[in-house]
Amino acid sequence: KLLECNTGEVLIADGKLYYVDLKNNNQLICTDLNGKNGQVICDKSVLSFVVCGDALLFEDTSLTLYLKGNDSSVITKLCSSVERYFLNGEIIIESGNNIFSIAPDSGKAVKLNNFTDDECHLVGAKQGSAYIDSAGVLYEVDEAEHTRITDNTGVSDFVYQGPDGKLYRLSYGYNSTSGMTAKIETVDTEEQS
Repeated sequence: KLLECNTGEVLIADGKLYYVDLKNNNQLICTDLNGKNGQVICDKSVLSFVVCGDALLFEDTSLTLYLKGNDSSVITKLCSSVERYFLNGEIIIESGNNIFSIAPDSGKAVKLNNFTDDECHLVGAKQGSAYIDSAGVLYEVDEAEHTRITDNTGVSDFVYQGPDGKLYRLSYGYNSTSGMTAKIETVDTEEQS
């Protein structure tokens, strides 16, 4: 038995085990892989986290996103009211109707979207760019341009690029017979046709 506790999210990175301890106010804990030498990394109530290089990115239960260097006790508040976030070398954040990128080393924020509709959502990221769904139309965006990938083919909950180079869309739904459903399909683009 490695650990006996009530855990939320669990991640192994750089030879360490990280987990959210649900029994102790969702504290973020780091241990050796054998479960020993545990230490509280963050005593905030953590909802989700990711280890990115030598830093930790975590969102607390008040939907505030923080960055903490592994070798530092300094915790930097990045953004409040976070709806989604991804990593693509930079931290891509959706907050309200704004989607922006933050460079972890400089903390400089750059707005990525100029959409004005309330149906604009961050749905994925890859190295150097992010995917935004705007009322069912999928765009790839970076600091310089917005490239329309699809026409209105349905709202995406998550978009990712597979090892085959193709884009895939994950969409969730609900029906009274089977409950929650998930559908994965290839995103039809001119480049993939």
